[in-house]
Amino acid sequence: MSTAPLPPLSFSEIVRNFSPGWFASVMGSGVLSLTTLALAAHWPILEALAWGLHYFTLLLFSALGVPWLARWVIHPRTALATLQHPVQASFYPTFSIAMLVIAAQFTAFGAQTNLALWFWWPGAALTFTLGFAVLYAMFNGEHVGLEHVTPAKFIPAVGLVVIPIAGGPLVGHLTGGVRDLALLVNVVALGAGTLMYLGLLAMTLQRKYLVKPAFGILTPTVWIHLAPVAVIPVSLLNLAEQLPIAISTGTLLFPGLLF
Repeated sequence: MSTAPLPPLSFSEIVRNFSPGWFASVMGSGVLSLTTLALAAHWPILEALAWGLHYFTLLLFSALGVPWLARWVIHPRTALATLQHPVQASFYPTFSIAMLVIAAQFTAFGAQTNLALWFWWPGAALTFTLGFAVLYAMFNGEHVGLEHVTPAKFIPAVGLVVIPIAGGPLVGHLTGGVRDLALLVNVVALGAGTLMYLGLLAMTLQRKYLVKPAFGILTPTVWIHLAPVAVIPVSLLNLAEQLPIAISTGTLLFPGLLF
């Protein structure tokens, strides 16, 4: 018995059901491009691949940005309702984190400082806004249970500690009050993100001990454990270079090794 083919989805329907987690793919491809470029210093054959990944990440961000922004315009109630979802809400900051990763790409690929700043400033502002909005919705409501706690809950905090990845080097290109403001944003982001990560880590470990581990489509979230422990030491070292006081790099390696 044959079944009738499903009708094609309209653009409005795609936009209404667009998941905010899609931008995690932009984050991954962007970090892969940066890593490949770093390895190209030892294996020059990888440089062309790194540039290809760089442009692919920019294209992917542009393509996904259309339905993401359209959702807020066409279906604003649905977009706001997602902030109350016990799982999907945590993925909202991936949009702004993707902007921060792209800012880091522009500093590494061709040292395009102005383009990097165009992505970093709004990316940092959105990361604070979305990160605290998600956490406020979670703590203020009663819709999140222990069974909903996965490493995806790290994403709002992880976004904050990503800010100094590009923000640290960019501070060195700024002067005056703008430089002081950028340095303050980086310091607050790293401090707030690190403390939130430690608190959310305790919640995640509690879930692993008291409830069944995440399964099904949430299983891959286990890899998010690697993000904060990898990013925090790098952000710490990047930020130390811009502080008005001299700090030994060797001194900072010890807390970095703890992570």
